Amino acid sequence: MDYNDSWTSYSYEYDFWTWKDAPVYLTVIYYFVAITSVVGNVLVLIIFSRIKRLRTLTNYFLLHQSLVDLLSTLAFSFQYLSPKFYIDPTSISAILFCRLYWSEFFIWTPVTVSSFNLVALSLERFFGIVHPVVHRNKFSRGKLWMVFLAEWLIAAIYMSYWIVLSVQEDDYCITSMENPVTSRVMLFFDTMVQTIVPLGVMAFAYIKIWIALKAKVSPDDPLNTISSHPHDANRTAKWDKARKNVVKTLCIVFITFLVCWFPMTVYNILYTCGMPLTFGDNFYLVAVVFSLCNMCVNPIIYSIQYKQFKKGITRLFCKKKNEGEITIGDPTQTS
Repeated sequence: MDYNDSWTSYSYEYDFWTWKDAPVYLTVIYYFVAITSVVGNVLVLIIFSRIKRLRTLTNYFLLHQSLVDLLSTLAFSFQYLSPKFYIDPTSISAILFCRLYWSEFFIWTPVTVSSFNLVALSLERFFGIVHPVVHRNKFSRGKLWMVFLAEWLIAAIYMSYWIVLSVQEDDYCITSMENPVTSRVMLFFDTMVQTIVPLGVMAFAYIKIWIALKAKVSPDDPLNTISSHPHDANRTAKWDKARKNVVKTLCIVFITFLVCWFPMTVYNILYTCGMPLTFGDNFYLVAVVFSLCNMCVNPIIYSIQYKQFKKGITRLFCKKKNEGEITIGDPTQTS
């Protein structure tokens, strides 16, 4: 977005018959991220939906995460990589263009959902490992769809203020706030909702999970009731190993989310603290590239680290018949 130099009214303008020009190298990066994200996330959707043994609660969250990242990529591609087109400023299309398209509502809503979903995923694993009895009694597939619906509703309602503030004025789309302090406060809340609070919750959950796994068996873990029979001990060892692999994968996803959004978070915080930033300098462009990488990196992580997913790839493309090779990662999971 092209912000005005003074930032006195937090306004930015865009005429109806031109498109946002970007350096060639940035356009190349945009295309690379978009193609990688579409291919990777579609692959995740196919594998998790085709192989029944991968349909655990945790994997449903990963499935939803890939769907959200895919939608974010498609919205971003349509917004930034589509060809130039003309909108008649006098038509109703111009109003819809400003409020729905130019406002980037369809980009930032799934981005916000992505943050919410990662938080929900970390909490699901927190209860699954730290409080397995509560997890088994309270978590179910039916409630899972309610969580996904709540994520989308809350994100859409929260981001709808951009629809309200994005208006048409003559031949331009304009977002204007008379008080510059208001713009900084709103950006601060966006940063808190989309990155800082989610990172805090996820960090808390994974620290607790790691402590619980280091202790191996928690006092209320139903695994304590398993007999000392060699077969049971071997099964327990496999469960623990698979569970740790899942948590390790999710921790890498969390760290990647932190790295990808750290530059943008720092940039936004500097602006809210009064720094004269233009949202068009090199620092901002680097921050944008880092944040975009979060849409395409998760499938790469699954392919390298997540053993269930790697076995799913082998099973899908090599047509292996032995379903026993696909290990359900956690005995606390509810299908």
